[in-house]
Amino acid sequence: MFSMAKVSIGSFYEKNSIRIASGLSFDEEELLLPLILDVPATDRDFRKKVSEFYQDIDTDVPYEAGIKLEIGLKKSNEKELAKDNLPLEIMEYLRYRHAIKHPKVALSKDLANGNSMKEFYVFDPKNVQAKNTKRNEEKDAAMQIYLEMKQEAGKVDMMLTLLGIDPREFSNDDLRLEALRQQAENNATRFIGVKEEGELEVRYWIGSMVNTGVLKPIGNKYTDAETKAIIGNSLEETIAFFKDEDNSDKITVLKALLQEALKKPIVPKKRMTQVTK
Repeated sequence: MFSMAKVSIGSFYEKNSIRIASGLSFDEEELLLPLILDVPATDRDFRKKVSEFYQDIDTDVPYEAGIKLEIGLKKSNEKELAKDNLPLEIMEYLRYRHAIKHPKVALSKDLANGNSMKEFYVFDPKNVQAKNTKRNEEKDAAMQIYLEMKQEAGKVDMMLTLLGIDPREFSNDDLRLEALRQQAENNATRFIGVKEEGELEVRYWIGSMVNTGVLKPIGNKYTDAETKAIIGNSLEETIAFFKDEDNSDKITVLKALLQEALKKPIVPKKRMTQVTK
């Protein structure tokens, strides 16, 4: 029964308005609707006719197959809608522009998933291809960063730390390299983001000091675990502290504590479980 069912996208009001929505701007309405209504935009009844048209619009969407709409423009899809760049199929274009503004329509399947307000979603193969292309480009960029960093063990440790992985978890350089490679392959967007944040070395010191207990984070603050003194009220302030030459003596002490702490074996994290009756 579902496979034979039809649902439709009908009229709706613009947000916080009593105006029937078209999904178009006023200029776009004046450009396109005269071609459908056979009423010039200068006619005194034009706005009334537009409202009536969108009051009655109803786009049937077969349950399984959906509906395909031609939304291409005659001259170029890369250029804006214009008098010399009209839709190939005006009515289908109008249905599409109306539908994508409808509160029950999501612009992609991902956005529709888990949203009980959405009953329809737009599938555009071009967007899927663009998403795949971007994903592949990010993977290539992440692997390029990995290949540059693998030449220096210090940078491998830095990157792992900033990705939330304590390098001491691995018994040798090969395992650390493998862990970094997996991050580049599986979390390319985050991998690139960490690199592009900059201040790699300073953020590594802070991350390592937190991992080893030299610094203690309390909310957004970072404190000296030994003296309880506040190093910075935020990560940004803490980075500034480490870059300030006036703090060189204190930083030297913290780095010495870090070196001692790194020599100690990593304390395994407790694994919690819950027993219920």
